[in-house]
Amino acid sequence: MKRLTIAVMCLLMCFSTVMPTTALAKCAHKKTQWQTTQRATCCNTGVKKLICKNCGKVLNRKTLPKVSHQFSTFRTWKPSCTDVGYKMQLCSICGDMRTVKYGKALGHKWSSWKKNFLTGKYTRHCTRSSCDATQHKK
Repeated sequence: MKRLTIAVMCLLMCFSTVMPTTALAKCAHKKTQWQTTQRATCCNTGVKKLICKNCGKVLNRKTLPKVSHQFSTFRTWKPSCTDVGYKMQLCSICGDMRTVKYGKALGHKWSSWKKNFLTGKYTRHCTRSSCDATQHKK
């Protein structure tokens, strides 16, 4: 019996030197910190965790909402006589593309009527450089 008591005492002493008493004590989780473990993007929600600084246990978890796309314009078409303008935009996060209309169609800027003396018809042209519209009348 004496040998058994000595063996148990030796084991307890060895165990206490290998494993500190703080590991055996229950953590009160008084030192905590929120950590973002996955950032939210325009495609996916994020994750934020409340972690105990002492024991590393995750105490709470929150889902972060998706963020807006980060669009930037990479191509622009100016309005013409018959069409509105367009901007082609690209999201720098996910690569999503969108087309945005802007402005109004400009309308034709007509020259004065000119008579063709051979045919007797009148003609006028749009004077905008990007347009080749023509009108005829008798």
